[in-house]
Amino acid sequence: MNKNLGCVISCYNEEKNISKLISDIVKQNLNRKISFVIVNNASTDNTNKIFKELKNQHKNIRFVTNDINKGWGYGIKFGLKYIKTDIIGWTHSDLQYEIKDLTKVLNIIHDHRLTGSTNFLIKGNRIKRNYIDKFFSFIMQIICSLILKKKLRDINAQPVFINCDQLKNLKLPNGLEMDLDVYFKSIKNNSKIIRFDVIQHKRVLGKSSWNNSIYSKLKISIKFLKHAVKIKNG
Repeated sequence: MNKNLGCVISCYNEEKNISKLISDIVKQNLNRKISFVIVNNASTDNTNKIFKELKNQHKNIRFVTNDINKGWGYGIKFGLKYIKTDIIGWTHSDLQYEIKDLTKVLNIIHDHRLTGSTNFLIKGNRIKRNYIDKFFSFIMQIICSLILKKKLRDINAQPVFINCDQLKNLKLPNGLEMDLDVYFKSIKNNSKIIRFDVIQHKRVLGKSSWNNSIYSKLKISIKFLKHAVKIKNG
């Protein structure tokens, strides 16, 4: 099958989730339709060992290792170098998003007849969220929208897909703010924005490296607001 869609999944200390992530990809038959690059983003746990085992079992999924931890966005950018498809994107590795959501992405590309020559952004839209998470996202999207003078909503929602040529022209940060950059610049460039509903489940295994408390939510929100100001100032 000719794969025209590539997906990067960056893993940092996700040893408890990686095997199930790959199992879910295979069960949904997505590895036959999408070029996957799974990145070990400088993990300090047993991710490297698990990668070696999975690499031998799944020849049509690429496993690569980045040795320097410069942030989640850097891990995604590291993986993108290994993808040669016209449409590329990413999602998280913590299993909070269901991998079968990528089937929706495939359907959107087909139904909208999207190609590598079309400027577009496909992005999840989180539903059924708890009050605290929804509150922080809402405040962040309101302030970022005011700063950047563009209507932004659910900035961090996954997955994200865009055409390769469009992404090449974007200079992206190394952190989670990468999602803000891609979203805002896609709107600014008059790209076709397509949102679809996804559910972000509670993490079952492992521990988030950044979303652990009210303080961490506040910290990342402030980081996003500072980045919005940076984008505005060029």
